[in-house]
Amino acid sequence: MKRIFWTCIVGSVIGGSVHASAWTTMSEMSNLKAQKHLVSWMTKGDIQPAGEKTPPHDILRFGPGIGSASQKFDIPGSRIVEFSAKSRFEGEDVAARIRAQCFDARNRVVMDLTQIFDSKKGATKEGSSAGIYFKTQAHTAYLVVSIEKTAKSAGPMTVESAEVQDFDKDRVEHKPECNLDEYMVPIWQGNTVYNETVLMVSTGGNPASGSLLYKAGKILSVKDSQLKVTYQDGVDYAVEGSTLTCLPGSKMISLKDTDFPKDQYPWWTVAGKHVAVTYEHTDNWKGPLPEFRCGNLSATMRKLSGKKPLTVVALGDSITLGIGVSGYRGEPPYMPTWADLFTGQLAKIYGDHHIQLYNAGLGGMTSRWGDDNAASAVASLDPDLVIIAFGMNDFWSVDADSFRKSILATIHTVRQKRPKAEFILISSIRFDPIYTVEKDYVGHLTSYAKELQSLAGPGIGFLDMTGLTDYLYKVKSSKDLMSDPMHPDDFLARWYAQSLVAMLDNRMVGSRRN
Repeated sequence: MKRIFWTCIVGSVIGGSVHASAWTTMSEMSNLKAQKHLVSWMTKGDIQPAGEKTPPHDILRFGPGIGSASQKFDIPGSRIVEFSAKSRFEGEDVAARIRAQCFDARNRVVMDLTQIFDSKKGATKEGSSAGIYFKTQAHTAYLVVSIEKTAKSAGPMTVESAEVQDFDKDRVEHKPECNLDEYMVPIWQGNTVYNETVLMVSTGGNPASGSLLYKAGKILSVKDSQLKVTYQDGVDYAVEGSTLTCLPGSKMISLKDTDFPKDQYPWWTVAGKHVAVTYEHTDNWKGPLPEFRCGNLSATMRKLSGKKPLTVVALGDSITLGIGVSGYRGEPPYMPTWADLFTGQLAKIYGDHHIQLYNAGLGGMTSRWGDDNAASAVASLDPDLVIIAFGMNDFWSVDADSFRKSILATIHTVRQKRPKAEFILISSIRFDPIYTVEKDYVGHLTSYAKELQSLAGPGIGFLDMTGLTDYLYKVKSSKDLMSDPMHPDDFLARWYAQSLVAMLDNRMVGSRRN
């Protein structure tokens, strides 16, 4: 084994909490920090420097025999990472791949991901790129990435660049600046709604207005989305029934209907532009309700009631990850993700402080990805309760039968290691109704919900967020509840958490309305 410098575009990594391991000497590390693009990689097998600069070598030549180049990075815990590289092949018979392996503190592989290079593209002037976008397994102590030529061939391959990015390197956890006890009061119960989000929009040149879920009996406060600025009744706004309207000269943030794009699949972002309304009401909730599912989730209930350790894993897409909510965005009031709210509230209700949550959600992922990663991202964590929430990325191309098969395969993979594991299946919220009205896309989400509901039974619960948003979007604008066409804001994300708690809170029995 020999040591060699190799060009690696890692400026975003080296400047943060990620750094090359002891495989790089201190003098090399000093140069690496200064250059922000040079890193020492370990090589094995038939590999030689191919660049003209010595040192450092800009290019590595692999082959024609087998060989690999690898590097270790300190990326502990659950972090979103991307590893990519570009290569050129001298012939189409070259077989090569990139690899990312997560190791725990005992040097055991807990996640092993690979992506092959396209041999035909690799033989062109442009070359072939391969990338792995992933979330490290929760018990990761360090990451090893490598580029591997996996078979002998007539010609070699050259690799010019690679990139390792830790997207969570600058993420800071903020203490919530909102009252989580109030935020977890079920919105469908009681007579007070806390910080309901409303987007004030002017339509056709009329004063900007927005709708509440209930008819407001008494407004307790209207604030900006960060809960920093309080608006005044009769000065900034007026309320009549369930309608809130901006008054002339109002300081409230508002938008015009012309501010939103009108083309196909219009993308808009209103994060931070809502107002938060706390008010009292006397009318009752008329929409769908979550159900207490003690029978379906009996093992989980026994652990909660007995204050036993409970390991929860949330597996899903960006909605599960938390994109859209203020805490994940790093903006006040820093509300946690719905998964964190859920487990935190369970701990309060049952006095069970041995609940461990692992959030395995990742943006852009589908139910098939969930199936592919169920062993390493979920089963390896020995879960008692697994929450599965996909659909918002599936609807473009996945039919209901394929969706169902992926969910069932995920459950099967987890139960091979954890036979007594229980599950809650969550159907996706609807995207903004104006995002697309194409029948197949709209219909897929409906079909997914039906498939998930059909799987409910002993050991499997079901939460219908699709049906809930069908109702909510009739009562309020979808933009009141979302940060963009596909991600919930704080208010709608709270609904996930409240509904999940209701499924496991035995105090909810017989108290579904006011």
